[in-house]
Amino acid sequence: HPNIVLVIEKDCLSEAGIAAARHCGTSWIVTGGVARIVTVEFFCHALHQIYQGPVTVIDFGDFDPGGWLNGRIFVEHRARFDTPCPAGPQYLIKPELYTQEEIDLFSRPLSSKDGRVDEWLAESGGIAGHPRGIHADWLQPPERVTQALEALLKDLPR
Repeated sequence: HPNIVLVIEKDCLSEAGIAAARHCGTSWIVTGGVARIVTVEFFCHALHQIYQGPVTVIDFGDFDPGGWLNGRIFVEHRARFDTPCPAGPQYLIKPELYTQEEIDLFSRPLSSKDGRVDEWLAESGGIAGHPRGIHADWLQPPERVTQALEALLKDLPR
């Protein structure tokens, strides 16, 4: 499925993300933070060697405003390189992937000083309606990432 791109936000997520993408047969890219336009340009050029057309972007990043920003920025950059993503980004990491114990132990409050929190909370629902985030790193063991990607792919139109 070269038309489905797993955008891996952080280097520390790359091993689990790449393994999941390979298992599911999707394209993938590690952005190492917010996607840079030059990185997206080279990615699109490589992708166009095997596929031209619209894509589905799945962001594998933290469940917080920064993680979601990476997915949005990647989609915005792709449009400049003739690789549209009409549905916008999908997000792999959601609170329902974690146990209640993991949420209690690892989620963290998000500061209202971050101007992106209110918009993100309205869009994502936060954790149980509260402005809390959780790092994607806590989804362990890595096989859970693959399972989450498989489940999301089943729900996507193809």
